[in-house]
Amino acid sequence: MSEEWDGPWSPTIAQGVVNNPRILHFTFPPDEGDPDYPFPTVIALVGRIDKPTESSSKADKDQLVLYAHGYIKPEMKQRLRTANETGLMVTVTASEVDGCFLAFTPFWNGYNFRSTTINGYAHSLSGEEKWEAMQLLMDDFVPGRWEGTRPTTRAEVDWAAVIRVDIDVSKSHVHTRHSFGTEDEKDLEAGAANKYWEGAIPLWRTCGSPIPGPNNKTEVPEHVRRYVETNSEPNEVFSKKIALEGYHPSR
Repeated sequence: MSEEWDGPWSPTIAQGVVNNPRILHFTFPPDEGDPDYPFPTVIALVGRIDKPTESSSKADKDQLVLYAHGYIKPEMKQRLRTANETGLMVTVTASEVDGCFLAFTPFWNGYNFRSTTINGYAHSLSGEEKWEAMQLLMDDFVPGRWEGTRPTTRAEVDWAAVIRVDIDVSKSHVHTRHSFGTEDEKDLEAGAANKYWEGAIPLWRTCGSPIPGPNNKTEVPEHVRRYVETNSEPNEVFSKKIALEGYHPSR
């Protein structure tokens, strides 16, 4: 993977970061109606980058959007509901660490990582688009979980906060840092390799064995077993691949 720093928008890299078990941080401008709190509002949500749902009010169904849900304070919900047609300005950030690279000198040590900064406009959802987005987000959380739970109630749907961010691709970015083997030639000439170690440590998310809840009367369902079995290996393969790609053995 080529190194990009403050690079242009890449939906592939952004989806690789966001569409995983991830907490996204949403930063909204200060509320002009609350002079006692002049700071931006930051909330943590889960989300997914995807095409607009079938019932979405967004005209361009091929342009990717970010759907997200989680707890949002009533004051913030009100700001979202009363925003104009364009939506409420927001910046969303997410990062993924793929490993550590260790060099001969302290300041060349660092992380292999991917991150994205999404700038756009947030809309509070209701009706069919909210329902469809909830299904999308739940099956992104653990595929098959929507059908693997009891039917939701209208009160639960009304309580849940779901938003759509229309992404401004001209103002959004991705960042990658996959680097290793950036040692100073002087270190090699001075024989640092004879005394100090350089290398990479791949890091990846993995799943443990499911732990039953205290009220269970059924076995672990197939969709949960499948998630555990299939969710770890791709992360391991990617992290090791990145660690090897970043290494320059000829130096």
